[in-house]
Amino acid sequence: MKRLRLLLVPLLLFWGTVRAEVIVHNRADDPKEQLVVDLLKLALSKAGGEYEFRALHEFVDQARAAEMLDKGTLTVLWAGTTKETLHKRPSCSAI
Repeated sequence: MKRLRLLLVPLLLFWGTVRAEVIVHNRADDPKEQLVVDLLKLALSKAGGEYEFRALHEFVDQARAAEMLDKGTLTVLWAGTTKETLHKRPSCSAI
């Protein structure tokens, strides 16, 4: 029994420190955008780990969302891309 207690104490301490990774995304204003959110949730549910999804309170346009992504306010962004966009933000690549 003592051995079980010794194993449970560190496990419980570790369990309390595990937190979900927060995914902040633009608010989905139409069914197509909601589909993107649902697909992201499905993909991450299969990847393992804990994720908490938080939508912005209001929808923001693509330019503002890109600025928020650069600042770290958003953690994920789905958007159309152009050659100009790729030159401005080489870290964002088309899939």
